[in-house]
Amino acid sequence: MLSDSTNALSAAREIAHGFMRGQLAHCLSSKLLHLTLLPTEHCNFRCVYCYEDFAHGRMPSAVIEGVNHLIRVRAPELEELTLSWFGGEPLLALPVIRQILAAAQPLSKEYGFLLHGGFTTNGYLLTPDVLTEMVDYGQTFYQISLDGEQTQHDKTRLRADGRGTFDVIWNNLLAVRGVDRNFNIQLRVHLSDQNDASLRMLMPQIREAFGADSRFRVDFQPIRKMGGAGSANVRPLADPTIREMTCQLRALLSGSPSAAPTAAEIETPAIRTTERGDSGILGNAICYAGKPNHWLIRANGQLGRCTVLLDDPRNNLGHLGQDGTLHIDNHLLTPWFEGFRDLDPDLMACPAIGLPALPQKRVIAIAAA
Repeated sequence: MLSDSTNALSAAREIAHGFMRGQLAHCLSSKLLHLTLLPTEHCNFRCVYCYEDFAHGRMPSAVIEGVNHLIRVRAPELEELTLSWFGGEPLLALPVIRQILAAAQPLSKEYGFLLHGGFTTNGYLLTPDVLTEMVDYGQTFYQISLDGEQTQHDKTRLRADGRGTFDVIWNNLLAVRGVDRNFNIQLRVHLSDQNDASLRMLMPQIREAFGADSRFRVDFQPIRKMGGAGSANVRPLADPTIREMTCQLRALLSGSPSAAPTAAEIETPAIRTTERGDSGILGNAICYAGKPNHWLIRANGQLGRCTVLLDDPRNNLGHLGQDGTLHIDNHLLTPWFEGFRDLDPDLMACPAIGLPALPQKRVIAIAAA
């Protein structure tokens, strides 16, 4: 954590650097704990651009116990616990998820902290019953990716057996509209050099199916080279192309004529802002990987910061003990917080870009208490 003097310096510089006081406090407070959990790193999909290697299966009982002990020890001081479920495909390990949530929910009620979170899921297993159960545990956010209408989507987001996935995902999305709960589903629409025409067909489908339901929203993101074997299948789009596609697709999604974007819209660099950050406050983006009160816990108990650099040794920061102890390589951990030194917007948005060469490893044990 930063010292009081550093916190004061951060607050003084917030306007010049585009960060808000509440936004920074949300990242630094010990009363907030954000865990990104990989209950399994296996997946039922084999998306052609995926960067993961699916090396680790379901989280074993020793790691589950470690997560539960960590939460139990931290519970008395917490005001908020965020659980972000990632994978692989997290819903393949629903029993693991249930064990952790069933232990966390009573602690939330006993100590009065907010328990919430959500899933990055491919949507294939997200039935109404599963959604209802998870929302009742406070897990209300769901990000689901689409690569186009059925024909295009089924070329790139494939099951492990090579079959298409669009129909099942789409039918699940239609079905969960009937769930009488408050939740948010973010449809992550991928942009590529191959799917512009398909996305133009998809936008009216999304508008017709979900336009009247405020629980659904759309986010446009280009497919990027993220490492792993899948990077060979990615041809990155230029920034002006991304902006042009996004403007035109937004127009289609809103039901407006698909007018060409202006030159200013295409050429103006993207503004590094988030519409609504974790703290509900406008401000420059701060990546979860650089937040001191966030931890990534992999299925094998390995501790890290980033869900992309899974195989990078600089992201292997130690391991979670069965008793909830965080065994941390402090020399590897410190560089992830470098952006907070000067509130550099690039490092705050992606701390990985500033990581140094791998130093000599020295492990210390920090008790969960």
